[in-house]
Amino acid sequence: MIFSLKEYRLKNGKKYSIRSAEESDSKDIIKYRQEVTSETNFLLTYPEEIDTNIEKMMKYLRDFEKSTDRLFLLVYMNGEIIGMCSIVPILERIKVKHRTTFGLTVKKEFQGMGVGNILMNEIIENARKMNYEQIELEVYSNNKNAIKLYEKHGFQKWGEIPNGYKLKDGTYNNCIKMGKFLKK
Repeated sequence: MIFSLKEYRLKNGKKYSIRSAEESDSKDIIKYRQEVTSETNFLLTYPEEIDTNIEKMMKYLRDFEKSTDRLFLLVYMNGEIIGMCSIVPILERIKVKHRTTFGLTVKKEFQGMGVGNILMNEIIENARKMNYEQIELEVYSNNKNAIKLYEKHGFQKWGEIPNGYKLKDGTYNNCIKMGKFLKK
């Protein structure tokens, strides 16, 4: 799905824009993912697990552009990616085609400035446009800021998986399943 460019201002007044990811963004997306995964343990992937194959990323982005049930958004400021999110179906099966999930990241230095709120609004609005009936996510139980953001946007806790995440150091964290019904 294609998303037209929108411009916003951070709480500090600086401008940023949100638009659909394009094939030409592949190198920047890979770099961003490596950077943001090195900033926190709250993401599913470690930096060394990021696939750096540009051709694969280009194909991945082409698939998003052609799709009517997927969306990949980038947040840019001064030519640099500062955030991203994507909406994808839970599975490509008839019984679950009414459900979607998403991922959202914002560079650490831009967190708390309103970018996450804007992305959440866009995710929810576009999931509705794609005719999804519910939107779901998984989050680390100790990621209080993310949980607070999701709750602010109407997500509720639907369950918890004990030891759902295992870090390199051998420690565990519970995985909280959250969701929101989109039909009004």
